[in-house]
Amino acid sequence: MSGLLAGNIYYEIKSNRETGDGRSDLALYQRDSAQNAIIIEFKVCRDNENADEAAKRALNQINDMDYEAEARSRGYRNIIKYGVAFNNKVCFAVTE
Repeated sequence: MSGLLAGNIYYEIKSNRETGDGRSDLALYQRDSAQNAIIIEFKVCRDNENADEAAKRALNQINDMDYEAEARSRGYRNIIKYGVAFNNKVCFAVTE
């Protein structure tokens, strides 16, 4: 995903960056800290797990591990969090 977003002039892209108590999969920071920061965590469904459950698990990980810590320390106030899950050809996302 970070490769798809490389070269974007509006966002600074950080992949697997240590923040909070772990490493977030992807973080996007708008060039102006008065704008948005986006934290994304990706999951692949476990056996017998629905895509929506896995996406919620990803979002919970963002919150539990405090992946938004770097964004807060950089002065971002509007932090958007996405949990994204994949199950074969199905993709499901939840946001907070």
